[in-house]
Order: sequence, then C-alpha cells, then structure tokens
Amino acid sequence: MVSPPTPRPRLLKSLTARLLLGLLAIHAILLPLLFVGLLYIVKQGYQTQFVEQVRSSAYLLASHLSYMDSDKAIAEQLEEALLSGRIVHAQAVLTTGRIIAPNISQTQTHIFHENFAFGEGADTVYFIAAPLLTLNGDIQGVLQLGYDETPTRDQIAFANRRGMILASIYLLLSFALVAFLSPKLTRMQKKLVYQARHDSLTGLPNRNHMQDIIEQEIKIARHHAKPLALILLDLDHFKEINDTLGHDVGDSVLIETASRLHACAPASGIVARLGGDEFSLLVRGDDAIHTLKIADTLSRILQKPFIEGEQSLQIRPSVGIALFPDHGTDFTTLLRRADIAMYEAKRKRSDYIIYDSSIDKHSLRKLTMSTELREALERNELVIYFQPKLDLADNKISSAEVLVRWRHPRMGLISPDEFIPLAEQVGLIDSLTMYVLRLALQQSQAWKIAGTPIKLAVNLSAWNLQNDALPGQINSLLTEFDLPASLLELEITESAIFSDLAHAGEILEQIHATGIELAIDDFGTGYSSLSHLKKLPVSYIKIDKSFVMDMDNNENDSAIVHASINLAKNLGLRVIAEGIEHEQTLTKLKTIGCDLAQGFFISHPLPADDFEKRFLLNKPPRSKLAEQFV
Repeated sequence: MVSPPTPRPRLLKSLTARLLLGLLAIHAILLPLLFVGLLYIVKQGYQTQFVEQVRSSAYLLASHLSYMDSDKAIAEQLEEALLSGRIVHAQAVLTTGRIIAPNISQTQTHIFHENFAFGEGADTVYFIAAPLLTLNGDIQGVLQLGYDETPTRDQIAFANRRGMILASIYLLLSFALVAFLSPKLTRMQKKLVYQARHDSLTGLPNRNHMQDIIEQEIKIARHHAKPLALILLDLDHFKEINDTLGHDVGDSVLIETASRLHACAPASGIVARLGGDEFSLLVRGDDAIHTLKIADTLSRILQKPFIEGEQSLQIRPSVGIALFPDHGTDFTTLLRRADIAMYEAKRKRSDYIIYDSSIDKHSLRKLTMSTELREALERNELVIYFQPKLDLADNKISSAEVLVRWRHPRMGLISPDEFIPLAEQVGLIDSLTMYVLRLALQQSQAWKIAGTPIKLAVNLSAWNLQNDALPGQINSLLTEFDLPASLLELEITESAIFSDLAHAGEILEQIHATGIELAIDDFGTGYSSLSHLKKLPVSYIKIDKSFVMDMDNNENDSAIVHASINLAKNLGLRVIAEGIEHEQTLTKLKTIGCDLAQGFFISHPLPADDFEKRFLLNKPPRSKLAEQFV
C-alpha cells in the first residue's frame, strides 16, 4: 500500500521561511530608518554642542577685549587666541573702520562671512561676530572669529563609522541566530504539520488530511477518467468496549483495526481514521472496480476476534461504499453518501452496502419521522402487537412480548427498528416507553378481568435506565390498572445494562424489589462480565436470534446457544430463545434444556384481538407443536 501523497510546501508556506523573510523585511525597512535617525540625532548633538561652545567662547573673548585700551593689546590677545588651535581667523573691526589683526599672516587667508548654522559654505570654518562694547556700554566695533569645524566633523564621521560597525554586527548576529534556529524551527514545523494532519493514536491521516488527499485524487481521476471508491466503516457497539473494559482496551482495538486495514488494503489504497471508531479507505484506479471484493475481505478480517489479555472480543464492522463519479464528484458528497450506506449496513446488519439513491430517500424518511414522532404520541398513532412465548416444558403459551408499531397516516405501518433510535436521538424515549407500558398494562388489565391473565414483557432502552424516576412510574401504572407485578416482565439489552453498570444496577434493584421479573435481551452480542451478571437481579436471559436462526446448520451458533443455556442453568436463570423459524430448531432447543421459545414458527406478532382469539380463548390441542403454532 502506498503512502498518502503529501503536497510539497511552497517556500512562503514554510514557517522558517516566513520567520526569515519577516526578519529580513523588518531589518530592511526599520534598521535603515533607525540607523539614519540615530545618526541624525548624534550629528545634531555634536553640531549643537559646537555652536554653543563657539558662541560662549566668542562673546567671552569680545567681553575681555572690551576692557583693553590699546590696539596692540587687542592684537596680542587675538594672536594668543589663534595659537590655541580652535580659532583659525580673528580680527576686530572698529566703528571707525580700522581693523586690528594679529601678526600671523597665514590665518588671514579666510574671507569672513558670518554663519548661522554648522557646515555652511564650502569651507570648514564657522564664522561668528560678537560686539565690542565700551565701559559705558556703547558699541565700539565687532569681533570677527572663525572656528575650525574639522574636529567636530571628525567626531561625526567617527560616530557614523561606529554606528555602521554596530549595525553590521547586529545584522550578523541576527542572521546567525536565524541560521542556528532554522533547523530546529524546521523540525518543529514538520512535527506540527504532521500532528495536524495525522491521528495521534494510530498514525493514520486524519479527517482534514484525508479530505485534502481525496480532493487531490478527484482532480487526478477526473483528468485521467479513472474511478475512485471511498469505503467508510465503524465498529458496532464500540462504546460498550470503552465503557465496560476501559479506554486502554478500546485504544488497543483501534490500533489493531488500523493495522488490519493496512494489511488488507490494496497497493493503491489510503487508510485514514476520521474520528472515534470511524475509519475510511480510499481505493484508486483499477482497484476501485473490485471494491466489493475489497470490502468483503476487509469485513472478514475485522470480524476475526481481537485478543486483549484474557478477553476475546468479537467485533463486527459496518461498511458503506460510495463511488466516484457515480455517487459524487467531491469529498463532501462522497463522504455523506458512504456514511448513509454505512448506516444502512448497520441497520440491516449487513457486512457492507454500496450507496444507492433509494437509501438516501430512506434517510429523508427518517428525517421526516423524527419531526413527526412527538405528534404521533399525542395523536395515539402508535399501537402494540403481541408475540407469544412458548413454555417448552408443557407446550403452553405462558407469556408474550409487547412490540410497538407506528401506524403512520402516509407511510403505513412502521417497525420499531426505524423509529425507536429516532426517539432516543430526539429525547422522546422516556415518553415512548411510558406510552407502551400504559397500553400494555391497559390490555393486561382487560385480559385479567376476562379471566385470561398473561404475563407481558416490555422492552426498556438504555436511556430508560438513566431515569431515576422509572421505578416509581412503573409502580404507579401497576397501581392505576390494579395489576400484580407478576404480570409484568421487563427486557433490557445486555449493552444497556453494562454501559453504566452501577447506575443501571440500582434502577434494576428497585424494579426487582416490587416483584417484576427482569430479562437480559440480545444475550451474547455484548461484552458482559460473568462476575457482574450473577449479581444482577435478573430471572431470564434471552439468546439473540442471530445465534438461534441458523443453529441447525451452523455448528458455532449451535455451540453458543448450548453454552448460553448451560451458563444460565448454572446461574439459576431461565432461558428464552428468539428467532425460531423451523420446527427442528424448536425441537432441538427443547432437547438441550431451553425454557421458553419465541419466533415466527410459533407466531408472528399479532394485534390484541387476534392474539386473544388464537391463544387465550380458543386454545388448540397440545398434541403437535407444528399444528398448534403455524
């Protein structure tokens, strides 16, 4: 089997590339701006400091010269200023027009032009004028000075060079850090991408990754006119494994399921876990033509026992198939229709079913029923039928199971397999159970008054066992119809009890305390623990019809039935077998010690009047079973 194609990520989609390009962009834009700004501030600082010092020095010298009373003294002072090195031009221009200058001729080459900012003109001299005052405060002339800007310019240039060096070091360190982190970021990115696209438990592609794969494969299949098949499956009653044996066992089952799917998938197949206990298999090219054969192989492999410690779990998958392009040309449509086929397989207990448009109409039918069920209860559209149970010890009808039917005004008579799951989904199961119990006890009261009392068995849902008010509600109905508890039996599926054993056990103890007998329905299809089973207040186990119907031809089914009867006897329980369709089955059950029998060979479910006429009023002779119950 090939590994799923993983699209090669573009550079810009890489987390590392994005970080690197982001870092480059930030530095390319912000660093020059920051660098230029800092250099501008440094430059302005040096220039401002220079101008302030020059002005202070010029005015101080002018003030000093104002006290001198001879031209010679002024010239000597100016010459001394020139020798300091900072001043390159100095002269005093009196109001009389006379110019007093030092004797150093080379400094007189500069032409005075007063500057107002640092760096004006083509030279490197900053010229400034300061007034010469008399002792009386009158202006006697102007002191003209030229200061050398070169040292300050050198300071600014040095700051620029230092800034360039620091910026270069910063960039090198940044890129070195990125280079150091890139491999780690790349590995982290790959790990995150893998985790986002794969199931953490099984390592299979998850739903999102499978969607990408299928959409990509659809494009290829459309271009090359090749078929595709989407096989969808889940594990029946998987929740019971988690609830009864623990999530560790459930996880082991899921891992083993993934391994088996890999083993039976064709070379072109891609296996994915879509969530929970739901898996998919995409089959491409020529293999898609043989999808039914693949689905059959897959179903048989998954039905082999799962060995978990000392537990041997028999798990049955439900498989649905949708084909491209016949059933859909996009991922959403294919998945929805494969899902519809899968639930149809679950409903019919088929190994696998390929999508058909008639199934989709059935789903629309379910949607319609779910919205009308509440009104059906209010309008009393639900009726009850009775299927007799034959006591094999004396060949008498000792009790009957109550089965509900929906007499729909447009759809006709609807079986409980269709609407009871809907009642559980929309929260009407408690109301439906009370509705059926009321009708059953009302009919039981009528037969009791007529002198033909018979025990009636009513089914409870797993949801009913979550209702703490259930025992009180049942007692109220028995009181209302003045019936003894011995005329009522309640059947609870094995999975319903063990989904929440502690709470269900409390409810069942309260019901049993009133004298109502309890039976475990569909025995053998769940994952009950014998240590728990013997502690429950049950009187009967009811062997599921899937084992009884073919026990004459299947040695495994016959062995399961025989073992279940022996187990029940050892626990002090009575046994009911359902699904009896042949006389030889009935005879064999009686031989191996079964107590009660139920099935079409004895009688189909009947309305109350027909049941009464056949089994309560006109009792047939007891010579031959075939003549009595056909």
